[in-house]
Amino acid sequence: MMPDIRFADEARDFWRFCDEASAVGFDVRAHPSTAAHRPHGFTMGVRIDFDPLIRRALAQSSDVAKASSRLTARPNIIESVAERIGHFRSKGTADFIGDADLAVGLSNELERADGQGEKLVLELIDAVMPQVPLVKAHHLHGFGQNAERELIKQSNCICILVLGVVTGTALNRALAAVQGVRRDANLPAVRVGVLAVHVRPESDRDRSTIVNPFGSANFVAVYESLLPFEASPFRAEKDYLGGLSKASELTNSEFYMRRSAFLDGGIVATDDEEPLFWGLSSGLHSQMRPGSLFGESLSPMPTLVAVGSAVQSKRYIHAASNAVPEWRQFEIPAILRSYFDPLIVCSVFRWLQPEECWWGRDSLDGNRLIRELLNNYHEMQEQRLLLAELLLASALGKVPTSAIDGVMDLSRRFVEDHGDSSENNALVFGLKLLEYEKLSSVDP
Repeated sequence: MMPDIRFADEARDFWRFCDEASAVGFDVRAHPSTAAHRPHGFTMGVRIDFDPLIRRALAQSSDVAKASSRLTARPNIIESVAERIGHFRSKGTADFIGDADLAVGLSNELERADGQGEKLVLELIDAVMPQVPLVKAHHLHGFGQNAERELIKQSNCICILVLGVVTGTALNRALAAVQGVRRDANLPAVRVGVLAVHVRPESDRDRSTIVNPFGSANFVAVYESLLPFEASPFRAEKDYLGGLSKASELTNSEFYMRRSAFLDGGIVATDDEEPLFWGLSSGLHSQMRPGSLFGESLSPMPTLVAVGSAVQSKRYIHAASNAVPEWRQFEIPAILRSYFDPLIVCSVFRWLQPEECWWGRDSLDGNRLIRELLNNYHEMQEQRLLLAELLLASALGKVPTSAIDGVMDLSRRFVEDHGDSSENNALVFGLKLLEYEKLSSVDP
């Protein structure tokens, strides 16, 4: 099977917003505002930080920024949400938004970015539900003000407007609080819907769990992505490098120490000292090529998340369509011949598990594919990036044994042809790593 680009394509504007705001992080703690809904000390494999998104969205919504946006034909997030809601309503899939006479915001979102979250929510309401008042629901304790309770009692249709949804716990609390106010006043239950800017459950089944309390007709996600809750594209690398403690010839290298420090404690967009991928150098190829379905000229971090969403979507949507257990694998030959951007190819390898990689029917297919892949790229930076990541993928068991020698031969030749530059440190380390693995696997 192949990565499902449907979710990535539909969310490509959102990934642009995340890129512009540097809002993506890997292996980092959940934001303090959501800590009550996460296990103690929990680390999220992928975190979308709405604080910088909020600040950038408000900066872009100024009159000067709007004029600039119109000139460049790149809508800001408020304009994009309004456009997509208009599209949904034209198809009859967001009718409840037009019926809503009250909006509910969650306190933990409204208070984000030093209180600017509320301003963004108000601007979103003005864009899609003009003149609808906003009341604040505490994300744990519901409604505290009598004025808020009175508005809920008088309402005929309520829209809970949220910026981000992962598990839906806060939504369920808000729904219970709304209906609790109605019940205490001996009033019938009121229609309650959800308008979410970004929804990112782990699986299609988790999405159903989030939507079911409201009904699909009353739930609108402007952007959707299936993303792992805990797994990350760096966990395998971190665990593997951490297991090399006895190999001093590897652990004493500058590359090992720098990479281990980079992976320790989480990765956020401000970590620009160390490249995200092995072999990645700054400059021309630090962005995705223009015109990709995953996004327009994205930097490596949002590219990695967009590709991860496509991989995760295929895993779970494909599984849901089959009633019997099966061994699901991704077709590496089709992937390497379909994507012509090294950042996308490297991102796919980062997200796949070893048992998910199918390289072909013949033991020689892997070698042929790797040579074919390298022949498609003529820029030195692209070849270095692909070879370095293939060396890591080989060490992690994602490349067939029959093809590892081919990866090593091509890497050695690259190092010989392009000198002993520090930019080749990842290749030199990867070669030593695989030589160490070969020696370790030989019986004494």
